[in-house]
Amino acid sequence: MLIRLILLLTCVPLVELFVLLQVHGWMAQRLGSTMATMVTIGSILVTGVLGAVLARQQSLSVFRSISQRFRGGGIPGPELVDAALVLVGSALLLTPGFLTDAGGFALLLPPTRKLCRERLVRWFQERIRRGDIRFHGGFSQQGGPRPYDRPDVVDVPPHLDKDVKD
Repeated sequence: MLIRLILLLTCVPLVELFVLLQVHGWMAQRLGSTMATMVTIGSILVTGVLGAVLARQQSLSVFRSISQRFRGGGIPGPELVDAALVLVGSALLLTPGFLTDAGGFALLLPPTRKLCRERLVRWFQERIRRGDIRFHGGFSQQGGPRPYDRPDVVDVPPHLDKDVKD
């Protein structure tokens, strides 16, 4: 898991830089170097501002959906997944670059977010069905008290005092 995270944190910026340089080079051939630089930087700024506005709007929308579900007495399952996807989409939009912006916008727009949510839920269901993901409760599966490894703890069997009434 750590290796995947390290690869993600190093490869994504490198790929983004490569794409930015390719887009700049393509625009420089058509517009000239100075204009291409301004357009490239401007597009990064515009997607950042649009992303911030969209992230705020969708965050409030998801929050309202969660509140409505709670007021109706339900459990907000899909709404919580949407909230997580909006959070990830917002984080992607904070990263400068065209690819992360595309992923961020995909997670913020409701139709594409719905597709991502359905796919993510199916993925988790499949992992749970295969046994890759397990849930453990806070209680021992065998019941009863757990044994102590400390020598200063004395385990005494319970007894009822007949003199004490309920």
